[in-house]
Amino acid sequence: MPHGIPSRVSVATLFQRLQADLQLSWVAGRSGGERCLESQGWGDDAGRVGSHAVFDIAQVGHLNFIHPNLVQVLGAAELHYLAQLTTGREANLEQLFVPSLTALVIAEDQPVPGFLLQAAEAADLPVFASPLSANYLVARIQHFLSRVLAERETRHGVFMDVLGMGIFLVGESGIGKSELALELLSHGHRLIADDAAEFARTAPDVIVGACPPGIQDHLEVRGVGIINIRDMFGAGAIMRSKRLRLVVELKRMAVADMARIDRLRGEQGVMSVLGVPIPQITLPVTPGRNLAVLVEVAARSQFLKETGVDTLARFEEQLRRSMEEAE
Repeated sequence: MPHGIPSRVSVATLFQRLQADLQLSWVAGRSGGERCLESQGWGDDAGRVGSHAVFDIAQVGHLNFIHPNLVQVLGAAELHYLAQLTTGREANLEQLFVPSLTALVIAEDQPVPGFLLQAAEAADLPVFASPLSANYLVARIQHFLSRVLAERETRHGVFMDVLGMGIFLVGESGIGKSELALELLSHGHRLIADDAAEFARTAPDVIVGACPPGIQDHLEVRGVGIINIRDMFGAGAIMRSKRLRLVVELKRMAVADMARIDRLRGEQGVMSVLGVPIPQITLPVTPGRNLAVLVEVAARSQFLKETGVDTLARFEEQLRRSMEEAE
């Protein structure tokens, strides 16, 4: 089973990526730009691994001495509290400047107190300033980090947007995944990734898939070669990313194997992707089967399940009533 790869981002990169959107200025601690935030997956405690701060998605917030955030955002109220301290300020700063602290962000266009600047320079701690509200800064920085630092893994298969649902087509090499994708594209659906898809866990139960750089927009079809989907079908045939909702496994089956499939329930299971269970169905690959239509039906069926519609339960209830009426 593939394992997710933790991601990391330096404070300098965070500043560069968010500078324009958050109107950031770097006011102190420029020598600390190489400090890194690193994802260790969901549910891990904040701490430090080597020289890298560990990020558990929720560790961006307002001033907190008890459970210090990795990125502390200080607004007018927090700065007023620090400024009014006549005794115990040094002890409070020691609590604030814990080893796991990666950056301070001063919100609401507040002037940065001299004692805070001195302490930051001495600790090589980056300090940013912004005119925006503290709540907005917390939300935007946390959103950015939750995506950049999401645990990731790459899996072999074709990832499609079918009827608005992210569907991952898997199966042995040469079974026809790319050909099926091409037929789905001709039906108006969209390609996300061919051959390999990169998945990221952006929330405890959310997996988002995208195409690795270098192969975007392209599809390999045996006998035809590499084709550019954007050029052939237009920009509307490409989707950059999508939440993974269903895995469809293509499997060659003999007649005897197909006879063993439950005709009411089909062959259903679960695939674990980065620890999140994703519903999986198996579609037998045999001559004459229209797999594109079957994938479309599977997408509609999964949508109904997610909205609470149990087709099998309804069918069984209808059958039961018919039998009772016939007695």
